[in-house]
Amino acid sequence: MIRKKLTGRKNTSASYLIYNDKDGYKIGNLIWDKTKTELLTLYAYTTLTINVNPSDAKITFDAGEYKQNGNSISVPIGTEVNYKIERDGYVPIERRLIMTSDTELNIDLIELVTITIEPTPSNAIVTITFIE
Repeated sequence: MIRKKLTGRKNTSASYLIYNDKDGYKIGNLIWDKTKTELLTLYAYTTLTINVNPSDAKITFDAGEYKQNGNSISVPIGTEVNYKIERDGYVPIERRLIMTSDTELNIDLIELVTITIEPTPSNAIVTITFIE
């Protein structure tokens, strides 16, 4: 809900943030064109937050011009967000989401395991099958 009438003069530009009255989250951004007197754009934003175990894993977001803030990123609804999670000794994760609402992900990385096999006899054929 906008509680203040927004006005502007021709040949000026302004930007107003809009917050949800209930919980204070940013839900939009009004952009006023510097050459017109009418309102141009209302962006509705969503936030992606990723919580990772182990907590020192590196999270990288790629969503064009939008920048991450720690383990979160806020983008307009419909924006494609690519993210990558990495830590030495763990299987990296790389995924893509189309943002439609606020999303919080809790991810446990899988630790890499080294297996040493010493067959007897030494020329034996070893077959390993992985089952998820």
